[in-house]
Amino acid sequence: MRSCFLTSLAFGPALACATGCNLVSNTHRTMVNEPLLATDEFVLKHRFKALAHESFMEFKRDKNGPRCGACFKEGYVDGFIDQLENGGTTDPPAQPPRHYWTASSLTPKGQERASMYFDGFRTGAEMALASGLRRAYQARMFVPDSTQFNSHVPRSTRPDDPQGAVLPRPTPETAPGDSP
Repeated sequence: MRSCFLTSLAFGPALACATGCNLVSNTHRTMVNEPLLATDEFVLKHRFKALAHESFMEFKRDKNGPRCGACFKEGYVDGFIDQLENGGTTDPPAQPPRHYWTASSLTPKGQERASMYFDGFRTGAEMALASGLRRAYQARMFVPDSTQFNSHVPRSTRPDDPQGAVLPRPTPETAPGDSP
């Protein structure tokens, strides 16, 4: 019994290493990278939420006073955060959050609350877009200018064109998939 235990202690690490690099890299990703990414996502979400609430208070003070209801505020904050996280259009989602679908919300008053949510979402997203904050929270990327880097210019691969001439830029008349 004792020799089995000592044998497993001696050969256990060797067997773990024999499984290949995937075990080590997957363990590293799961134990180190994923918690860091989740923490970073949490911090950004918290920052975006604080910015959204600050923007809503400013919007309420400047434009609407106490007229904004809780449903409008919820939509405003969600729209502001969505615009900072994802960009894109300022259109609200196809459906409001789940608590607007309950039986008690499927009434004329509930439909009005969902409409207020959608109005708030669009307004919050428009305010976030107008603020220009999204650019501050985007990672910088290098995109080479194709006039300076010939390796990025598509070339002809036809056998009768040994020089590999630069292909002409597609026009609406010659773009693939446009023919009837």
